[in-house]
Amino acid sequence: MFLDTEKNIKAARRASLIVFYEGKNISSEIHNQLISCSQNDSINDLDTLDLTLENRDGVWLSSWMPSKGEEIRILLQLENWGEIERIVAHDMGTFFIDTVDFSGPPDVVNIKAISYDINSDIVDKKENHVWLSLIHISEPTRHSLIS
Repeated sequence: MFLDTEKNIKAARRASLIVFYEGKNISSEIHNQLISCSQNDSINDLDTLDLTLENRDGVWLSSWMPSKGEEIRILLQLENWGEIERIVAHDMGTFFIDTVDFSGPPDVVNIKAISYDINSDIVDKKENHVWLSLIHISEPTRHSLIS
């Protein structure tokens, strides 16, 4: 019976996050601090990411203080989904820090990020603008198109 329990524990489904900050894997450093992670995939707005972490040691207020525009990439790693010992990684996306908020007690940091690089000049470039022109259809033309 003990062997069956070990086998069941090993075969249990698990999910974990792999977090890259500015290209560096910081998953092991924040593993014990992670309270929640949510990602919103939107059709009409920018995708968003919310990371909530414990800040008991105050590291997020000093040496780990993230800055606006810095990059976060998240992978959701699934173990034993579908098949035992199978690992699947789902790329949740690349995001750029928008705001960093602190609250407490208990001391918590909430990092909000968006899917648009706010440091990029892509919006300012003329070739990236969508130029719309309105075409006025006169009454006689509109009637001929309908009938």
